[in-house]
Amino acid sequence: MDSGSKQKFMALVVGAQLAGIIVVILMCVWMGKLQGGFGWGYKNDLKFNYHPLFMTIGLIYLYGNAMLVYRVFRNENKKLIKVLHMFMQLSALGFAIFALTAVFSAHNDEGNANLYTIHGWIGLITVIMFSLQFVMGFVFYLFPGMSEANKIWYMGSHRFWGVAIFCMALATALLGITENTLFKVRDYKERPPQSYVINFMGIFIIVFGWLVTYIVHKPEYQRETTHSEYTEQLQNE
Repeated sequence: MDSGSKQKFMALVVGAQLAGIIVVILMCVWMGKLQGGFGWGYKNDLKFNYHPLFMTIGLIYLYGNAMLVYRVFRNENKKLIKVLHMFMQLSALGFAIFALTAVFSAHNDEGNANLYTIHGWIGLITVIMFSLQFVMGFVFYLFPGMSEANKIWYMGSHRFWGVAIFCMALATALLGITENTLFKVRDYKERPPQSYVINFMGIFIIVFGWLVTYIVHKPEYQRETTHSEYTEQLQNE
């Protein structure tokens, strides 16, 4: 990239980081202050609040950044970036599992039904697909013995499903925010302080999603194969 392209790239990355951090902060404010905070115990109605926060951290912020590491660290050692990518995805999965545990436990304690809304359906499908994507990525790119030809063959599918599942996570988050608002913010149409937190959070989720997908799909921002990586590929052929 020339200097102008590098400046634009860095501006997009910084913009994505700011948008993602704002989303997490607004979710912390909404759940931690405006919805009563967090708690964990038998029939503790604050247990649910872990669900939206941890899903936002895991399947929005960490997931998006896990895709960006191959663009941000374009010239670093590829093996190290693979490990970083895997660690961030594993962390995102851990947050998602804890978030699911929180919501199922909260619903069961309160006697509420599980998985009857479109948010619940798409959310569970998203987590399952993310888990499968993680396993397939580990098998093809970190598990020893996989041939270079198979890695190249699967790369197109891995990239497509990575972005597709990320978009599903974004949609699920917006559905979840809307659902929780309808259930818990009775005076929403009166524009209470919560409404501004909720609306701006939704806007910044969309902005974060736009910036991440744009950076990932822009051809000139893709990783450049270094000389050592090229030599290694030739040796493996």
